[in-house]
Amino acid sequence: AGLYLRLILEHQLNVDQILVVTYTRAATQELRDRLRKKLSDERKLILTEQPGRTQDLKRLDLAIQSFDEAAIYTIHSFCQQVLKDFAFESGSPFEMDLIGDDRELLLAVTDDFWRKNVVQSDSEFSAYLLAKKQTPETLLQSIRPLVAKPYLQIQALPEVDTHAAKALASQSFEHIKQLWQQHRDDYIAMLNNRKILSGKKYRADWVKSWVQMLEDLLTETDLPSGVFEQFDRFTMARLQEALVDGQELPHAEFWQACQDFHQHFSDYQNQYALALQALRLELLGFIREQLPQQKIQQQVQSYDDLLINLSQALQGPQGEWLVTRLREQFKAALIDEFQDTDPVQYDIFRRV
Repeated sequence: AGLYLRLILEHQLNVDQILVVTYTRAATQELRDRLRKKLSDERKLILTEQPGRTQDLKRLDLAIQSFDEAAIYTIHSFCQQVLKDFAFESGSPFEMDLIGDDRELLLAVTDDFWRKNVVQSDSEFSAYLLAKKQTPETLLQSIRPLVAKPYLQIQALPEVDTHAAKALASQSFEHIKQLWQQHRDDYIAMLNNRKILSGKKYRADWVKSWVQMLEDLLTETDLPSGVFEQFDRFTMARLQEALVDGQELPHAEFWQACQDFHQHFSDYQNQYALALQALRLELLGFIREQLPQQKIQQQVQSYDDLLINLSQALQGPQGEWLVTRLREQFKAALIDEFQDTDPVQYDIFRRV
């Protein structure tokens, strides 16, 4: 408020020549009230105590009378005003409705993407998405914070090969099924042998439960969609941790086969997790391409668009002209607060 007063009195600026930016609408209104009060307080001071300051009194009268024209904005309303005032030069459509929330539009674009890329994908990937409770809504939610950040550089994902990973996991699964059928009783007896395995780590009631889950798993004709959490109790690594001192692990072929399957199944699941990440990035690219077209067709723009469109206009072919006009319009800028961690917002002010 002190700086604002000095700009009016010492620099002879009018209220519409001083750009004032803060973050929220509430803060804008509060700042507007505070600045007006500062001008009024100074005017009262001159009238009561310093009558010789006639020039300052005239400047203050003018400022107070024209205060409705004061350029006090949130960053979004500043961008909106510039795009409106210089629509032709900024390449901005003349008539655009501002929508506070573009979620419905985003969801419509995502639904379109889902129909083209998920409904028509292979049934196994669809089943994986179903198991992971993925819907158009959850897919959109996962990339929503990235949509309004055109400056982000997307790192390429590793190549996805679910078929090769599945083939290895299926082969391992068939191997442990065969071994289990041949020597089932021997394996169970060893798991319950307290001379070989620690009773603390392989209690009889636990072993009974794990074996039942293993048997249920091995009744599957094809590669299962999931593996129970305690399956690793049948792997070579976990069993060796539980060996009684001085003992060797019998039936190593089966426990190693379980460990191989555990690893191959994990790799297979990771390939699908990568495929899901790839799908998210595809959606992000699709939205970046389709959403602006949809908004132009419907003649709407969001708050994020205001920032992006002004930033692009300032960097575009008419950018230098636009910067010159803004500098002519505003002789001073007081930026109280804005989201300076956002490169788009920061670039706008730095450029001007």
